[in-house]
Amino acid sequence: MARLKTARPRIASGRPRIDNSVTDAKRYEAARRAEADWRRWYKTKEWRALRELVLNRDRWTCVQTGVLLSGAHPAPNAPVVDHRRPHRGDRVRFFDPGNCQAVSKLWHDTVKQAVERASEAPGRAQVHPDWLGRSLVPVVLVCGAPGSGKSTLVEARRRPGDLVVDLDLFGSMLSGSDLHGWDRGRWLGPALRARNAVLAQLGRRADWPCVWLVVSEPRVEWRDWWRRRLGVAEVVVLETPAEECRRRMGGRSAEALAAVGSWWRDYRPDGRDEIVAWPQGEGGANP
Repeated sequence: MARLKTARPRIASGRPRIDNSVTDAKRYEAARRAEADWRRWYKTKEWRALRELVLNRDRWTCVQTGVLLSGAHPAPNAPVVDHRRPHRGDRVRFFDPGNCQAVSKLWHDTVKQAVERASEAPGRAQVHPDWLGRSLVPVVLVCGAPGSGKSTLVEARRRPGDLVVDLDLFGSMLSGSDLHGWDRGRWLGPALRARNAVLAQLGRRADWPCVWLVVSEPRVEWRDWWRRRLGVAEVVVLETPAEECRRRMGGRSAEALAAVGSWWRDYRPDGRDEIVAWPQGEGGANP
């Protein structure tokens, strides 16, 4: 009988593998401890004093919707003091009154949380999301060239409790820049995701008396797309001349100024729209 040879144990060659689970666990634990630290700030006398200061400064009114903050938690109109820019554990930014605003619990739990989720979400965002459903609340579509006065018109016509859905608002919240100074190259995708997430909620819950959706949409076919997709009740188009739009935009970028000419080249009126012709009101300003 042949003798059995004892085989040497094989030793795996190559570099030892790194246990990523240990590294990830350490990172998670460090992030959890950091979050626990700043969450304790909400229980301090300093925060309670700041909260009272901000609510009194903003007259116990939601700065985003104009609704009176008279409810008790968890009512939709309960007061919440929100950080305009994420503090990310920065104590100075956390306790800065200029970084705080009074908002309703409803706005905070829907719009603001959609913004926070959008900043982390991967993938591309759609300008015209084909998965949107019809809104359960009335939607007014406000269209016009950059600088035409869309935001000014909405502020003049909206009622307390109405929601404004404007891409510039989301870009501003995400970037921490002013309404027209945010970097579209960096923030356009997250801003679109946040806007679309808020619009998607309109098909599931009727929380708002009315929603004002601000878009440019010079083409009739895309205004019709919003009519069909969301069930838009009314379309308002501002026909502010290009030279007036550019004058209002002041020192904006060359790209933004060029967008005014592009809007007018693509624009086609529609008899179903409410046309707001310039000038309106005193001094030629749109309402």
